[in-house]
Amino acid sequence: MVSTKLEYAFFLIADAYRKKINEWPRVQPNDGVTLRKYSDFLLHCQAAAKKIHHLKILDDPDENQKMAKKLPRHLIDRWSCEVDRWLNKEQK
Repeated sequence: MVSTKLEYAFFLIADAYRKKINEWPRVQPNDGVTLRKYSDFLLHCQAAAKKIHHLKILDDPDENQKMAKKLPRHLIDRWSCEVDRWLNKEQK
């Protein structure tokens, strides 16, 4: 059983991750360095979510949209096509 103090610590850590995502600047087109940093941070969040259940909120579609909006427009469009393709495949 997880102690109340540890649970609260996990909550604070998850909150810090969410704040950092929300405050992350939008990645400009052709800015590979910032895109890599954002990608690395999101992978770090994904790894942390395996241990910190409060980060499961990042799986929510609304949270996914917030994260995707940080990407350059051409990547958002490309990602939208992939999601549409996946959804159409699931419906068949």
